[in-house]
Amino acid sequence: MKLLQTPWAVIVPIRKLSQAKSRLEVGEGGNRARFAVAFLTDTLSALRGCPQVGLTVLVTPDLSLSGTGGCRVVHDDGTGIDRAVNVGRDALVRHGHAGPVAVVLPDLPALDASELSAVLNSTQQSGNAFVSDADLTGTTCVTASSAETLTTAFGEGSARRHRNLGLRELLLDVPSVRQDVDTVEQLMRAHELGLGCATSELFDSHCHSRHELITTVTNVRNP
Repeated sequence: MKLLQTPWAVIVPIRKLSQAKSRLEVGEGGNRARFAVAFLTDTLSALRGCPQVGLTVLVTPDLSLSGTGGCRVVHDDGTGIDRAVNVGRDALVRHGHAGPVAVVLPDLPALDASELSAVLNSTQQSGNAFVSDADLTGTTCVTASSAETLTTAFGEGSARRHRNLGLRELLLDVPSVRQDVDTVEQLMRAHELGLGCATSELFDSHCHSRHELITTVTNVRNP
């Protein structure tokens, strides 16, 4: 007889849209916020398609995201990712969530639900773990067996800090979980993996061809 697994709760922390994606040089500066929302939309879409996820908590300082569908929205003061994670964790405790918890960053526009499912399956009973980003220096996902045991140390060089905290690094072949996007080069990598619908539409309106995107990357490298 197959035992039913307790559904996961996922915390998605996002910074102020006015400060989002400052290194993403695609068109006018206002496009950065639009890309941030598109990345978030595609990340949330993948979470909805992941069978283990029963609850998603979006933590944001932006009232404009209050109506974001398919998740519970909690507001924070916008003072950092770890602070936002703590706000989301406290909300889960108040909600009475007794199952495992993951933190998934909101800038994974190529996120594939089946790859995220593989991550969650590998950590269901193993306590705290993390997935490093494609460059192996940052972190895109942290998991814990419960909200109370969740601990994070996001920011530059977070993979090293998570290792030092004793979190187990998940060495899985999950490129869509690893590919966060802060730069045009990373956006091109995500495009190679397959962008979600929201980002793909915005991408097509600003980067009409692969050649144009490569030209943008070259200009950023050699201003």
